[in-house]
Amino acid sequence: SLTPRRKTRAVGDLAVLDAVRIAIGEKVFSSKCELKIQFSSKEPYLLLSYAKRDSAKIQEHLIPLKSETLTEVKYFIATKDNDDYDSEIDDSMTFISFRIQPTEENGLDVFSNAYNQESNEEKHSREYVSVECRDTDQFQALLMQMKEHDDLSVWCNNGSELKVPELPKYNASLAKANAAEVNARKRESIGMKTRSGRGRGRKVLIDAENKLLLVYPFKGANEEMLAEASTGLKELSGHRLGVKDEMDVEEVEATANDSSDQNDDEATVEVKGSARAHYVTICQEDYNRLEPGQFLNDSLVDFWMRWISREQSHLGNKSDVHFFTSHFMSTLEEENDPSSVASWTKKKKIDIFKKKLIFVPVNADLHWSLCVIVNPGLLYQPPAKSSEASDAMDVDTEDETVSVELMDTEDEAEAKEGSCILFLDSLKMHRKDKVARIIRKWLDFEWKRKHGIEDPKQKFFISRDMQLLTPKIPYQENGCDCGVFVCRYAYGLYLMRRQLFTPEDINDNFKGMITNGSAFAFDMKDIARIRGEFTTLIDRLSPKYLAIKDAEEKAAKRAKKKAVAGETTVEKAVTILREREHTSKDGC
Repeated sequence: SLTPRRKTRAVGDLAVLDAVRIAIGEKVFSSKCELKIQFSSKEPYLLLSYAKRDSAKIQEHLIPLKSETLTEVKYFIATKDNDDYDSEIDDSMTFISFRIQPTEENGLDVFSNAYNQESNEEKHSREYVSVECRDTDQFQALLMQMKEHDDLSVWCNNGSELKVPELPKYNASLAKANAAEVNARKRESIGMKTRSGRGRGRKVLIDAENKLLLVYPFKGANEEMLAEASTGLKELSGHRLGVKDEMDVEEVEATANDSSDQNDDEATVEVKGSARAHYVTICQEDYNRLEPGQFLNDSLVDFWMRWISREQSHLGNKSDVHFFTSHFMSTLEEENDPSSVASWTKKKKIDIFKKKLIFVPVNADLHWSLCVIVNPGLLYQPPAKSSEASDAMDVDTEDETVSVELMDTEDEAEAKEGSCILFLDSLKMHRKDKVARIIRKWLDFEWKRKHGIEDPKQKFFISRDMQLLTPKIPYQENGCDCGVFVCRYAYGLYLMRRQLFTPEDINDNFKGMITNGSAFAFDMKDIARIRGEFTTLIDRLSPKYLAIKDAEEKAAKRAKKKAVAGETTVEKAVTILREREHTSKDGC
């Protein structure tokens, strides 16, 4: 008997895909880009929308799906990095390409110089409209709908998915635009470091940029002084942004004990000599990077992380959060050896498996992103020390089968929270899977070091149990605000440190907790405001720091002068005594 034709599943009327860029042939747009697909049965269509440079007006191109103008669809889904793949082709971009006949009706005819349907092997990308997708998961969900739609399913068969060697034919314009943005970042970075002029003029410029404004934390800065400096600011003053504040019992007790052990004069921030202190220096050159259009550097990002978490400083290693500097991840990646950063936790006696959130800023290719490790200590129990058989299971990893010790069944059933790796990237530019792989390798190293496990093949933190998640978040609409976005992402998650990161949230890709949460409700206007408020904070702190520094230097000079004067007096007294002794002997 004949197999009945499968009915197409009903799909939603309108699907919206966030896009990084839209390339119409060789013409590329990168502001407010979206791809919309109307799946209704009567008049389905594609709608491409974007804003031209320096314009808020949205341009749109509508392409009916039932017309003969759409003649081909190709797509590529970026997956995990393959470090062994011997190719210079960038396979980290998820995109979809459409071959569309340009007409007056769809408006694509105006791009005749950049986009046409004449076959040209040297400029194959001129024949396609390509859309770089911001979120791979979002695109895969859209692709499922396309495959089940009568008018689009014919274009989404197995032959539509591109292989890596084919990519340049379709995404050349997108890749070129991405490379141009990276080069612009490099030029900007070099420009910030270039010293112009000669002789005395050059020296004056260097001295001006190296002018010290602030070292944080600094001695003598009590909480009242810091609160005054952040008055009227939003994130930098600790605004809750609608996030519920539920201090846990341990933190309350630690705060109470800390307060009872200190009087008002002693309640100052960390001072030099603390084994766990980390100091950030802000110079004029760093300060200048807070101007609109400039890229934030590591000093500014590190300062932000230190500042927003200052209320945790008195907790020391009892704090349930930890912030690494950007040098942590860059060292891990460059050395390709977790032991290269062992001292970062070992010397300071930091147990990362007792932390709820570990913040790891990533600075690579002149771009910032943020990796946050959530509840790394919840996955496994320490290895059994007795000779009794322990509850263990074999886990199939990508390379081998290893034995790991899992949580007890009862503990697992009672677990209210889950473990995962969050990756937040305002341009979707960094290779998230590579970052996650490096982080899991480091977690394995730390776990083995802590529990005395020497087997190099044994793996604990694998992708199946320690998932990598990239929730939908606000994205930047320019090429220079990535550092500010990382600061704002970190603040949002820091506010959420007392909330439960449940398995349900993980399965939902944190849609309710992060995507639709109040801590991540911000836009480009807020980013511009944060730059201004960041500047204001340094403007207020710098005079206070410099005044204290100046007073300390003057006090040190007076002490030195007094000591020198004292030494001179003693020397004079000794000389007089010796002269008297000599005179007395002569008189005899």
